[in-house]
Amino acid sequence: MAKRRRSKPDSISQIVSLISLIFGIAALVLTCVGLGTPEWYIRYGSGYNISSYRISSANFFYSCNYYIDNTLDRCVQRQESMFYYPNFAQIEWINAYQNVAEHAGALCIVGIIFLSFGILFTVIMTVVHCPSPFYCFPPGVFFLACLFMAVGLAEGSFILIYNGYSAILFQTGQVATILALCLSTFAAGRNHFASCTDAGINTAPKKSAVSVT
Repeated sequence: MAKRRRSKPDSISQIVSLISLIFGIAALVLTCVGLGTPEWYIRYGSGYNISSYRISSANFFYSCNYYIDNTLDRCVQRQESMFYYPNFAQIEWINAYQNVAEHAGALCIVGIIFLSFGILFTVIMTVVHCPSPFYCFPPGVFFLACLFMAVGLAEGSFILIYNGYSAILFQTGQVATILALCLSTFAAGRNHFASCTDAGINTAPKKSAVSVT
């Protein structure tokens, strides 16, 4: 008699997938907020009766200048100039630094896009029992997200000094993406095994020993 095909993953795989989703969504929020805010590099200064204050800040796309009372003066697109970036970005290599910042920002955006698809595939894997080849996609896409984020951070380190909270948010989001990758891989492996065997995991009865007289 043929076994009835399961319509949903087993409960343990669903729980692990849900935890992976929580980390994935948290990573998406952190990376989007981190990449969109300008506090990747912060330049500090000191003045009369002031120990330290923020002069300027910058990310891969634009930079901002601040008054001595920490209120915003103005923000400038990176394409217009390299104002308020680290000093070494304003010398004769300005075109090269423009390209580095552009590539780093693009790599991070691609990483966030892969992260979004990883979340979507994990949702599908959580609620539906999919064909066996599908279970390669959720961990595979999460891995690509981690890879592009890491390459983007490495590329951007040539132009920015990561000393602001925006960079910390993005890096925390990358760590959350790695955790989502690990959990998604575990859940996908269980579901792949169940799909290949077309049976519940750890539900096969143990064979009893037969004594021969």
